[in-house]
Amino acid sequence: MTPRSGSRSLVPRRVSRAAGIAAGLALAAVCAAAQEFPRGQVVPRVTCRSDGRYSYALYLPVGYAPDRKWPVLFCFSPDGRGDDAVLRFRALAERFGYILVGSLDSSNAAGSEIVKIEKALWDEVEARFPMDPRRAAAAGFSGGGRAALCLALSHPDRFEGVVTSGAFDPEIRKVPPGCPLSLYLLVGCRDFNLFEMTRAEKQLTKLGVAHWYEEFAGDHRWPPEALLGEGLEYLQLTAMRRGTLPDDPAFAARLLASRADSAAALSASGLRTAAWRKYRQTAALFRGLPGAAAAAARAAELEQDPEVQERLALEPDFEALRERVDLRRGEEALLGAMRAVKRRGEAGGLAADFAALLLRGGAAQLGDVGGGLFYEKEYGAAARVFDQALEFAPGDALLAYNGACAYARLGDRKGALRRLEKAVANGFRDADGMARDPDLESLRGEPGFQELLARMRSGSPVPPRPP
Repeated sequence: MTPRSGSRSLVPRRVSRAAGIAAGLALAAVCAAAQEFPRGQVVPRVTCRSDGRYSYALYLPVGYAPDRKWPVLFCFSPDGRGDDAVLRFRALAERFGYILVGSLDSSNAAGSEIVKIEKALWDEVEARFPMDPRRAAAAGFSGGGRAALCLALSHPDRFEGVVTSGAFDPEIRKVPPGCPLSLYLLVGCRDFNLFEMTRAEKQLTKLGVAHWYEEFAGDHRWPPEALLGEGLEYLQLTAMRRGTLPDDPAFAARLLASRADSAAALSASGLRTAAWRKYRQTAALFRGLPGAAAAAARAAELEQDPEVQERLALEPDFEALRERVDLRRGEEALLGAMRAVKRRGEAGGLAADFAALLLRGGAAQLGDVGGGLFYEKEYGAAARVFDQALEFAPGDALLAYNGACAYARLGDRKGALRRLEKAVANGFRDADGMARDPDLESLRGEPGFQELLARMRSGSPVPPRPP
């Protein structure tokens, strides 16, 4: 089976000579500890010295010197690939001067486990590197975005902000009213968590928390590097507004122009609601600067577009439905909510597209249930849950493949082959992995299985059999 994946006073204070000596010795120890790592290279694994159970990937910029304080960007991936997350930010680390630290343990961990992971990572970085006490930041995708928020909310006076993509709800720690963090939200326009993010944007507005919301063309995945860069630019700009970085009017002017250009490109590509949001936020963030009035005028024009009006009218309904499509309410409640979403999508048009997004998200949650049952060797129950999930997301290749594994474990070779064919028709391409998968052992001698492998390797189309 294949698994899924506040401003602070700057007034100086007098310290005693003894305290000064102690601080100097502490800094010297940190400098010595950081000397052992190369600059300009991703170190794929470093073990936390305070707790050897946890580790991280590390990137020190080419110009890194341990005799001054550095901002640190903590990176989190939903599959525990902190090294992959660090690679995505490596060029940006050179541009903005960040040390990069990517957790190799966070994955989609939740509850007390993520708290333990993040405490070990924070203690490690604070002890081992000369971290700027006011300029930490965090970034992540999907469950990694939730982890990034959780870490920043545990040290809000130490963090500039968070760049989170594809997920928002930090689960353990909620964003309080007037939170000093700057939050940059990114989501694909076809992401099944789209309405989690639109709802979060409205909540942050009510809470009076500095934030930016951005959509890009794509589904549930990391955003393009250019948008991650825009997120870090936003954190730097808001840090300037709060006084933790020197003000730079030319920097602000460049950002205004680039945001306006990006909004125009979104509009030209057909993402008019995303363009409306970007023009509107640009006008508000840069109010009083040349170009802000033009952005406001373009936002007002787009707000009259029928497609934008339809989208804004539908969002509250689907945000409410998204709240119900949640496994934490129980499996039966989740299934009931998904049936309600399916009925809502029968109206067609944009509502059908939005319903499909929510159904994919709900089906992924059911897939997690099926995976748990499978690993408990409850193959019959797992097969039933995978089939339920496919009813709502018939184009999901992974659900079909995992369903096939459950049927194969049950000895139902015909049922397994039908679902494998569906998986391949839906885009599953790993023929070698399928050939070696021990969960499919009962199919090895089936001519249909060998034929399917041959067609996958030759690139021939594999239409699914009727059920």
